[in-house]
Amino acid sequence: MDIRQNQMAVERDMSDFKKLVNELGRKINGAGALWRDAKYHDLRDSVSRMASDSKMIFAQSERCYRALKQFAAICEED
Repeated sequence: MDIRQNQMAVERDMSDFKKLVNELGRKINGAGALWRDAKYHDLRDSVSRMASDSKMIFAQSERCYRALKQFAAICEED
């Protein structure tokens, strides 16, 4: 697998992960109308932390991805 294929695979994985995190957050928030107990609040807080951590991972991943693109461009110069 060449660098471009790896880049495309990383982009797909990041996009899929973002969609899953967003979907999980929506479903947990939707279930909030049904669950009015402490366990729901614990679950909601855990999902919120996961979403926040995911945002940091996405930011770091995007920086890494840009570095990989620059590296690929340098490799193609030869």
